[in-house]
Amino acid sequence: DLYNPGGGGGGGGKGGAFLHCCARMLGAVCSDMGGKVVTSCGVPVTDVELGEDTLSEVLRLYMKESSSPLPELFGALDTLPVQCLRPSQKVDVLTFLIGHLLSSRSLC
Repeated sequence: DLYNPGGGGGGGGKGGAFLHCCARMLGAVCSDMGGKVVTSCGVPVTDVELGEDTLSEVLRLYMKESSSPLPELFGALDTLPVQCLRPSQKVDVLTFLIGHLLSSRSLC
């Protein structure tokens, strides 16, 4: 469970803090969009449990729906899981999510 660092499932160990932060922020921004972002099967991403196997795809879908201005990062997520991105790309992911949180309806 990525929402519970130290509780297994990628929360502890190398990169665990990054995955935990990503999962928390991505869950918040997806909730703010209220079901507009859906998987290829039509399931709202808010109904998808964020784990190591799903985090990258949910992030990619969210970036696509929100018209991300980061095409290099979006392209990287087509071939790599978020935990395998370069450190500079991980910073871009966090910056992107923080920017969306700051403009979130639930915070404004």
